[in-house]
Amino acid sequence: MITLTTERLKLRPFNENDLQNLIDLDQDPEVMRYLGGKLIATEDLQKLLPILLERQPKWINYGTWMADELATGQTIGWFTLKPLAQLNNEYEVGYRLKKKFWGKGYATEGAKFLVDYGFNVLKIPKIIACTDLKNSGSQKVLTKAGLTRVADIPSPFARDFIGGMIAKFEIHAV
Repeated sequence: MITLTTERLKLRPFNENDLQNLIDLDQDPEVMRYLGGKLIATEDLQKLLPILLERQPKWINYGTWMADELATGQTIGWFTLKPLAQLNNEYEVGYRLKKKFWGKGYATEGAKFLVDYGFNVLKIPKIIACTDLKNSGSQKVLTKAGLTRVADIPSPFARDFIGGMIAKFEIHAV
């Protein structure tokens, strides 16, 4: 999997040392608030990391990247651009950031970058995003990244992961 760079972020493949970064994200109640509120157990994250590592060589130009702040080298969270099997393999842009990095424009920067990358490099015709109906912060980010809310749909994910309905956003290549 390739490494990508935005103005302030390095989007890099996961590595064996990223377990603590996943724990910091997935065991923070505020981060998980709109993802069903369920914290992910350390044991489950220990099982997840090898799956992420195994998937990366297959997903050369797309996938899920850890995001490091260029100025400090601190890991701030992750970004993704990948086919979403639950929605007919439409390409989804997404992100999850540690709370201390909220409100700094990183989510918008990373999402915009991946939308541009998806259209201009990967030649994807359409990119989607999904978010909890109550997650107005994420909806603002997606709008700033150029996506438009097109529908409220039943969640294609496990009910205990997000919930009953989600807001679907999309953007088409020009």
